[in-house]
Amino acid sequence: MSWPFLIRFIGSVFSRLLLVLAIVVGIFVTEKAGGLLETVAVNQVGLANFPILLTWEAPRVLSLAAPIALLIAVYDTLLRLREQNELVALASFGVDIAVIFGLVIVMAAILQLLNLWIVGSFLPDTTHAQRSLVTAYKSEFVRHGLSPRTFHTLDNYVVVARNKLADGSLADVFIHEHGGVDHIVTAKKASFTQQDDNEFVTLLLEDFTYQSLPGGSGDAFQGRSPQSQRLEGNEYRRTIRMNRLVKMAPRENYLEETTIWELLKSSSESSKIDRMKEVTRRIIRSMLCLLVPASAFAGLMITNRRTQSIALPTACGLMLSAELVTAAIMDWTRPSDIRDVAVLSGAYLMGIAVITVLCYWVTRHQGVLKAQLAN
Repeated sequence: MSWPFLIRFIGSVFSRLLLVLAIVVGIFVTEKAGGLLETVAVNQVGLANFPILLTWEAPRVLSLAAPIALLIAVYDTLLRLREQNELVALASFGVDIAVIFGLVIVMAAILQLLNLWIVGSFLPDTTHAQRSLVTAYKSEFVRHGLSPRTFHTLDNYVVVARNKLADGSLADVFIHEHGGVDHIVTAKKASFTQQDDNEFVTLLLEDFTYQSLPGGSGDAFQGRSPQSQRLEGNEYRRTIRMNRLVKMAPRENYLEETTIWELLKSSSESSKIDRMKEVTRRIIRSMLCLLVPASAFAGLMITNRRTQSIALPTACGLMLSAELVTAAIMDWTRPSDIRDVAVLSGAYLMGIAVITVLCYWVTRHQGVLKAQLAN
């Protein structure tokens, strides 16, 4: 194979890959823009951070968009070469179809490694960064930005105050805590404090009363310890702390924010099966790229004047169905350790290899190099 053809083939596939990726990611990000704008408005994040949050949404779709985009790019390039009789010309010069097939496999393997990095490390990092940014601004908004005579929803609380004092605290406060046991709280004054570990915001109530709604257990603010009664000057004042108004749970509590390496080295036994399933799911998702050569050539084989409108969707469907079947098998087997992950991933990789070899063998014996769409 000549170098000019090699460079032209790679350039054609790469340009189409970028175009399809841009379209798919653009559609996905645009669909998410409305929800992000609401998040920005509710948590007072600021419009300057909106492009950052929007950019961090892109990796969510890349793991699936990348193999589909590569399939479309390879199929379109091969179809154009076939219909222009370039594949026949190459064959007449002794260039075997295996050379092109091997080149596509190399491109798929490179994209698979990139995809594994995206789902294994980059996506968890961006997901955590997005949550951290929103939580930080929400915490700041709660401590300084709550306005009087407005209902504010903070996790399990609904807070409204009549006035706001000069020091930023709220006066004549009404609070409804819902979820589990509902409580109604009234307080003469409420102020916010930030914990040293920056994990959550605490609401400090003074001169408060509370009661459970009908049907409640009567146990107020489970998991929160009322402060002991104390005297300040000549004024008797009772206080209670209502913690975790703005939650920022540790990163390891969220599987989607944990990298593959962190999932594998975690010593927690309670969530071991869930962690191993997540690792297997990410690895198998990244291997979708390796199905592209077989899917693209299979689509090329069935493309003629009668099937040209359904050949590419059929090829995409065949590629994605492999992941669905594997996901069902994974739920059935329930991997519980690294060995199970290796066995499932290895079996999936061997299945891809068998399909690829079979598709290559059929390609060599079906004469797919000849143009079939010309009038």
